[in-house]
Amino acid sequence: MSKHPEQQGRNANGSFALRLQQLTGQPVTSRRRSGASVLLLDTSESMEGGRLDEAKRGGMDFAASMRDKGVRVGIVAFNKEASIVLSDARSSSDTAAAIGRLSASGTTHVAKALRAAQGLLLAHDTPDRSVCIVSDGQPSDRDKALEVAGEMKRAGIQILTIAVADADREFLGEFASKPSLALATGDSGLRKTLTGAAWLLLEGGSTER
Repeated sequence: MSKHPEQQGRNANGSFALRLQQLTGQPVTSRRRSGASVLLLDTSESMEGGRLDEAKRGGMDFAASMRDKGVRVGIVAFNKEASIVLSDARSSSDTAAAIGRLSASGTTHVAKALRAAQGLLLAHDTPDRSVCIVSDGQPSDRDKALEVAGEMKRAGIQILTIAVADADREFLGEFASKPSLALATGDSGLRKTLTGAAWLLLEGGSTER
């Protein structure tokens, strides 16, 4: 019998926390906190197939990890347009149903997704706000996307990026609030990297070396 998605996320979190502690030599604590986070999932044509499937599984784990620590999670899908998949992923079943309907098509426009995330985050009265961007593409709106990302960072919103496969890592890295929040992975490591992303955001990027 397969494990419940939230239990899988918790088990993966424990393994990742141990790995972070081994790498940094510093204890990684798990604490419950209030806050809000938005996951931006690239659903452009290049994400089609196993890559998007891995992103969906990782997205469910990300939401479960955040929710378990008291953080409200929104999910936005983006290609040429941005779509709010869930404004508040309150349960694993709601998250699985919403993410399961996603399909890949179109090009990669990041600015609209960031604007959607910004709107969701501003609805929460908390200083602890973050965004996790997952993309494998070459954005078609580079200047506008960087402009919006700059606004968000100046407003105190933490941005973590995950560059998948052949994504423009340098460009996505410019979005990140700090170097330790600019991650990269291949297709097979995407789910695990999303689990790690949740931990990094919950710890405030404290593993920067």
